[in-house]
Amino acid sequence: MLRAAVRTGLMLCVVTGLSVPASAQVVQSLQLGFGGFFPRGLDSRASADVLAQDLNFLTFQVKDFHGLEVSGEWNVAFGNHIEATFGTAYYQRHVNSFYTSLVNTDGTNITQQLGLRIIPLTAGVRFLPFGKMGHFQPYVGAGLGALNWRYTEVGQFVDPNNNVFSGRYSSSGTTVAPIVFGGAKVPIAGDIYAITMEVRYQGGAGTLDASQQFAGSQIDLSGFSTRMGLQIRF
Repeated sequence: MLRAAVRTGLMLCVVTGLSVPASAQVVQSLQLGFGGFFPRGLDSRASADVLAQDLNFLTFQVKDFHGLEVSGEWNVAFGNHIEATFGTAYYQRHVNSFYTSLVNTDGTNITQQLGLRIIPLTAGVRFLPFGKMGHFQPYVGAGLGALNWRYTEVGQFVDPNNNVFSGRYSSSGTTVAPIVFGGAKVPIAGDIYAITMEVRYQGGAGTLDASQQFAGSQIDLSGFSTRMGLQIRF
């Protein structure tokens, strides 16, 4: 899956390169940013999603998985209006939960910690229809991401005989998914530095390891990101 995403990114660059004049200026840039990742809410999740199934007997909220995301991108601009972009990001969140209707013999909650990590490797194309380098430029874009993910459940659990035991369950993998994004670049005193603001959506779901016996068979990886960053052209 990762190789497929890389091949797709290279194809996007080739197509982009063929679509612009040979005389177009090619400019590279590095972009570093941070923001938030907001996984899809409960109402939009499939019935097979592990978080949707966990909520049948555990107490927590899907919005508790909202968390910090840091990102970096390498961009290649072909003239003023087309830019190929390759990037990565890092998101990780741990959420506390407990059994809704069961407690320990001493009356305390039976607790767990649910964890989700996503490291996307992305390739895409930005279209900047207005303006030029060194000026305010809105943009839209699309591409593919190879989402390296890991989901864990750690803590106390209850077996079919209502016995409480400690356990650790995890599953990981890589999922290829579409991405779409839009935003704007705001220059800082020239055409070398710019502040970037972006909203991004990624799709995708990971298939969980059946041997771990999670409540659901998949983990929904889709959601929105909001990013703010600094771009440096060279």
